[in-house]
Order: sequence, then C-alpha cells, then structure tokens
Amino acid sequence: MESMNKFKVLTIIIICLFMFAIAAMYTNTKDVSEGKAKQSAQNPSRYEEQTRNKEKLDFTDLMYSMDALQHRVEELEAKTGNVSSQTSGSSDLNCSIYGSKTLRGIEPLSPNAAVQDAQINGNDLVITCSLR
Repeated sequence: MESMNKFKVLTIIIICLFMFAIAAMYTNTKDVSEGKAKQSAQNPSRYEEQTRNKEKLDFTDLMYSMDALQHRVEELEAKTGNVSSQTSGSSDLNCSIYGSKTLRGIEPLSPNAAVQDAQINGNDLVITCSLR
C-alpha cells in the first residue's frame, strides 16, 4: 500500500468523476433528442405547415398566371390573325433588319452582320415591319 500515495488516489478519483460526468451528459442528451423526435413525429412543426400553405399559394398563383398568360396568348393570336388577314389582300409588307438584341441592349448592325451575329452568338434579330 505504500506505492499508493495521495496523488495517485486523487488522480483516480478525478478521472472517475470526469467519466461519470460524461456518461451523465450523454444519457441526458440522448433522452432529450429521443423526446424531441417523438414530439415532432406526433405534431407537424409550424415550419412544415407554413411550407405546405406556401406551396398551395404558389400553385394557385401559378394557375392564375397560366390563365392570364393563356388569355394574353389568345389576344396576340387574334391580333396576328387580323394582321395576316389584312396583308393577305395586299403584299405591300415592308420589313427592315435594324440589328441584334444583346444583353447590353439593341446593337445597330447592317442586315448581313445582324444575321451573322444571330447565327453565331444566338442573339435575337431586331426587325420592324410596316404595311405600305
């Protein structure tokens, strides 16, 4: 017993207390996390309810947008139908290429350069047409 002095005993006691504290924290956190998991499984969270409500609203907004878009397309089809019926009697349609539409805006180019730019870069052509 002479080999066991006060410092060795004190060190062993501190290590045992440290291990006891870690074990207590582990079991406490495990119990709390299991309790939260059970609670969230039983009651959907407020965030999930808000997400579901938002998805419903987004869907209804999308449906209204689609209806408005379809209405606008029908208006444009009617207008183009009127133009084509007006131009079918006369072939006096005057069109000009002014340039190409880039990210920076409309870039004025010659007709050949604008067509090449549209083919190479995929930019839109800016064309105006008028009836004579």
